[in-house]
Amino acid sequence: MAASAGWTMGLDNPVGIPQGLSDFLCRAVTGASVAKREVYTDDDVTSCAYQRPVLLTGIDVGALQPDLAERLLPFTLEAIDPKARRSEHDLWRRYRAAHGRILGGLLDLAAAVWERLPDAADQLNQRPRMADWAELLWALDAVTGWDTLSTYTGSQEAITDDVIDADPVATALTRWSSTSGSTEWRATTGQIDEVLRPPGPIPETWPKTTALLSARLTSLAPALRQRGIDIRKLPRTSATRGFLITLNATPRPPT
Repeated sequence: MAASAGWTMGLDNPVGIPQGLSDFLCRAVTGASVAKREVYTDDDVTSCAYQRPVLLTGIDVGALQPDLAERLLPFTLEAIDPKARRSEHDLWRRYRAAHGRILGGLLDLAAAVWERLPDAADQLNQRPRMADWAELLWALDAVTGWDTLSTYTGSQEAITDDVIDADPVATALTRWSSTSGSTEWRATTGQIDEVLRPPGPIPETWPKTTALLSARLTSLAPALRQRGIDIRKLPRTSATRGFLITLNATPRPPT
């Protein structure tokens, strides 16, 4: 309901992003809806649909879930020189004076980008998970001469590294892939746990059950695929269900 009430969503200085919030932010970016009864005394149902840009600000938001990471375009802001700082009053005064020029410039740019957008489908050979976003960035680059699409795909490479480095299962699997003598591994979740789990006491961040490990492998699959490790669930048999892990060449980013 809160997402549908405004045109953007902002989270300022979150300390970590738990799984539930991460899933909600993914839905907010790509679109979702909520259906609920209007009041508790009748059967009428109201539906609130939303798809909003999300802004996250913070020094360090912690480890990200892979599906949320694929929806982000990170920016690192430079520190403001103490001599260049402005008061909030002065900032808003200057903004109000420039508001007309800013809005007009944005509308002109939006119209030009919208005109080139239909050409993006024929120009892009590959697309990231956010395919519509990639086409929009291509059209923006075509109009302005900027390099935003390459910046986005390049940032995804860095985010993928951060996701893998922050997860012990992902790091263990990439370590195994660099020393494995084969390019294909069929194994149950228990066998994967036995091979990948670090020696000694179970780390706090390691999945405590095979079911949790299976869910972790599934959620990590998109990030690991970018590093040439393809993870797929095998059909369930009468006894168990395992994974097929295939080592491939690392895919190139979209161009």
